[in-house]
Amino acid sequence: MNRYLILTNDTEALPNRAKDDHVKRLMWGEHENGTAGVREMASIAREFNGKITFFVDICGALNRQNEVLEVARWLNENGQDVELHLHPEYLPDSFWKSHNMKNMPRWLNLYMDADRDRLLFLIKTFGGMLEKAIGRKINAYRAGSFRWNSVTLETLREAGIPMTFNNTEASVAHAQCPYAARMQFPFRWSNGIIEVPVTERNLFPQYKSDWWVRFQYPLCSLVRYRTGLNSYIPYSVSPRDKFLVCLMHSWSFLYRNSEGYEYYQDDKRLEDFRILLRRMSRDFDIIDSRDLKYLIDSGKLEITHTEDISKSVFIPACLQYKKLSREKNFRFNKRIMKGRNDPRSFDTAAASASDKTLAALQCCVLPETIYKFIRSEKNNKLYLFSLSKKDKRSRLIIAKRFSNKIDEKQYIPLNLVFKINDFKAAGSLQLHLAVTCAADLLAGVFFYNDAGQIVSSTVKKCNCDFSLKVPGNATQFSISIRVPDKFRRMELSFLAMTPMEGIIDSVFPE
Repeated sequence: MNRYLILTNDTEALPNRAKDDHVKRLMWGEHENGTAGVREMASIAREFNGKITFFVDICGALNRQNEVLEVARWLNENGQDVELHLHPEYLPDSFWKSHNMKNMPRWLNLYMDADRDRLLFLIKTFGGMLEKAIGRKINAYRAGSFRWNSVTLETLREAGIPMTFNNTEASVAHAQCPYAARMQFPFRWSNGIIEVPVTERNLFPQYKSDWWVRFQYPLCSLVRYRTGLNSYIPYSVSPRDKFLVCLMHSWSFLYRNSEGYEYYQDDKRLEDFRILLRRMSRDFDIIDSRDLKYLIDSGKLEITHTEDISKSVFIPACLQYKKLSREKNFRFNKRIMKGRNDPRSFDTAAASASDKTLAALQCCVLPETIYKFIRSEKNNKLYLFSLSKKDKRSRLIIAKRFSNKIDEKQYIPLNLVFKINDFKAAGSLQLHLAVTCAADLLAGVFFYNDAGQIVSSTVKKCNCDFSLKVPGNATQFSISIRVPDKFRRMELSFLAMTPMEGIIDSVFPE
C-alpha cells in the first residue's frame, strides 16, 4: 500500500494511576469486573496482521520490576515489539543513593552535558533489563512524557539505539522539550538518529494557536480517522496521509475515576479499537519499529529530511537572555549610556557596567524576536542566534548625545569577537550589517591573530551585503559601527552570517 500506520503504546504502571497492584491493573488491565489490557490490545492487532510497538517503562514500578519484565517477555513471545520507555522522575531517592548519583534534575528535558553519564546509565540499566528479558537488542526509545533534548539524542547514539519516537510540537508548547521539527514523516537527526514523529494537528494554525491535539486512542472527538468527503476536514486523519503514528497507553481501554485511578467499566473501548483497526487496515499496513527500520535500511522508505541536532539544545532559564519591550529597551540603553559618572562615550559607559548588565545590553531586542541556540562543532562553544519572524531583523536601540566632532575612535563596538573558522565560506566572510538611521553609516571590520593583535582592517558601508577576503594569519574578527556627528538614536541589527542556515541576526558567545 505504501501507507504505514505504527501503533505505539506507552506501557506504564505509574503509582498515581492505581491504588495497588499497579502492573496487574495498569498493564495487564485485570480488575474485579473485567480485563482490558495489553493482551487484548495485542490480540486485536493480530486480527488485522498488525503488531504494536510497546514502549515499556520499569522506572515507574521499580519495586515490581520482575512483574514488568514478565509483561515484556509475554509481549515479545507473542510477536509484539518491545522497546524502551523511561520515567526516571518516579525513581525513589534510595535508587540514586545506591548508585552514588544525584536525583536532580528530575525531568529528562532538563538534562545537560553534565548529566549525560547519568542518562547513559539509565538507558543501559533499564534497557539492559529489557534486552535480557526479550533476548534481543533494543531498537527504539521514547522519553517519558516526551521529555527530551539534544543530550537524549547524543546519548542514544552512544548507547547504540537507532530510533526515537519523541518529536511532537505539542510537547514544545507544553514546555516538555526545547524543540520539535514540523514533520509528520520520519526524518533523521544530524547525528544519525532516526526520528518518528507522533501524528498531531494544530486546530487553529491561522491564529498561531498552541492548541495541539494528537492522534491517540481513545480518539479525540476533534481528530478522528475519517474517510470519504469528511476526510478533507483540515485537522482530520485519513487515507490521504501516507504515514501515521498513533499514541496509546497500556491503560487506554480503561476509564478514569474522580481520584485519577484507572478502572475497568466495559468492553466499549476495546470494541471501538477493533472497529478503528478494521477501517484503517484497508488503507494502511500496520507495522512496528522493527519493520520501519527495515524499510528505511532497505531503501523502500526514503528519508529525505535531516534536522540539525543543535536546534534541540536545552538552555536553562538562568542562562537565557533578557528580552525587553521597545519602550523599556530604549530607557534601559539610555540609562546605561549615561552611567553613574555621566561618561561621555560608549566605551566608558560599557567599562563602568557589570558583566551581567552588559549581557542584558547586548541582548535588548524587540519582542517579536525568537532565539535559537547552536553549539559549534569546531570549538564546542555555545552561540545564541536571534532569528526574527517574517524575515525582520532584530534591533538594538542605542542612544547617544555627543556634540563633539567625529574622530577615529568614535565607534560603537559590538563587544564580540568571532572565530573566523565558524563562519568562513570559500576563504571569505559574507556579511551584512543592517542599521536604521537617517545618515549613512559605516562599519569597521577588524581581523586579529591568535595573540589578539590587529593584522588588518577595512571599512564597509552598512545596509548592503559585502564579501571580505580573510588574511592568511587571521583567526578572529570583530565589528564596530562608526557614528556620524550629532546623531541621537539609531536602530541596529547586529550581524547576519549568510553562510549559516537561516537568517541570523545576532551571535552571542557563551
